[in-house]
Amino acid sequence: MKECVTWAVCLYLLLLMGCGRTRGVEEKTPLPESDSASMPNAGSLTEESDDSVWVTGNTITYGGVQEDSVHAILHTLPPLEPLLKLVRRMIRAQDSLQQDSVATAPYRQQVNRAIEDYKRITAAGIRMPENFPTLLQLNRPIQDGDTAGGQLPSARSSFLTTRSNFFFAGGAPFLIKIEPDDNTAFTTPQGMPEIRVEARETENTEYLLPLVYRYGETSAKILPGRVHQFYDRPDFGLRMLVHQFTRRIPVFFLTERGLIETQLLSIMVQLHPEELGCSYDRPTLQFACQKLLSSDEILGIYIPFDTTMPSSCTINRKDRTHWEADLNGDGIADIAAITSIFPGEVNGDALARVLWFVNVDGQWQIIDFGEDVDCT
Repeated sequence: MKECVTWAVCLYLLLLMGCGRTRGVEEKTPLPESDSASMPNAGSLTEESDDSVWVTGNTITYGGVQEDSVHAILHTLPPLEPLLKLVRRMIRAQDSLQQDSVATAPYRQQVNRAIEDYKRITAAGIRMPENFPTLLQLNRPIQDGDTAGGQLPSARSSFLTTRSNFFFAGGAPFLIKIEPDDNTAFTTPQGMPEIRVEARETENTEYLLPLVYRYGETSAKILPGRVHQFYDRPDFGLRMLVHQFTRRIPVFFLTERGLIETQLLSIMVQLHPEELGCSYDRPTLQFACQKLLSSDEILGIYIPFDTTMPSSCTINRKDRTHWEADLNGDGIADIAAITSIFPGEVNGDALARVLWFVNVDGQWQIIDFGEDVDCT
């Protein structure tokens, strides 16, 4: 869990909203007072004391994706469902039989056979239905009392986001830059150095795997991931499944440096919710990038599924909590983000809640959501 224990760190966090917070060891520099005074409409920031958490006036009351038929389709990978069902049966049996390894062995054997079957299916390539929905068809209603959408300006219709098929996930402050276990450098297949970044906290991470199989035209090799961990039961040695794609899938990071070409390497999925409380039970997306940058610099993640590509990335930062991005140089904002900073109830840490929007026919539509977990 991230801790903001000094006023300087919390203030710097607000400067970087949209750019996010580094989950590494980089030193933070507080925002100078001169810059603070010149920021217009800074989300009604309030200060109580030098030790208090700065809070934005933005109110985000978003309640999540509506769980309708579109959500059900985008949330489901049909070949994986039989395996997930068997895992649920195995864990129920483990609970009811008080972890009797002999009595529960047949359930574990069924799960192991199902994993091998799933490996064979994914190696051959998964065929998804032709009439598969897109991310923009998800219903994400604005709740009463939410002030985020009202801060977005009127906009002309975006050619890029209205007429293309793409995936988008929010970036900072919900990304982690990972380091190799053996203190060496990550490298490309050609031996060039690269960085690795993981995403697992925003809503859209739940939908990428089915979308990749439908629109990405790729197959995957299934590798063992980390062991599931549970608060109230043994871990059983049950490992998550890493879908390592047979080819790297082109991705763009949205940054204030411009578009950064990146690749999607893998997606790790859980076979059963861990329900740990301090983390989300969502897939983990891993990306590779050949440019040296921090996770704080990544505002968003854009994956094109057709030939309509973003050509540039110009960020217009309205204030500390609001930015807009033009992705094709036509002067029309395509993506936007609004951030709310609030003190956690558990220990008063500064926490972030972010809504990302996409311009669809001149109307701003929620495209992703992320929220820090309030826990110790």
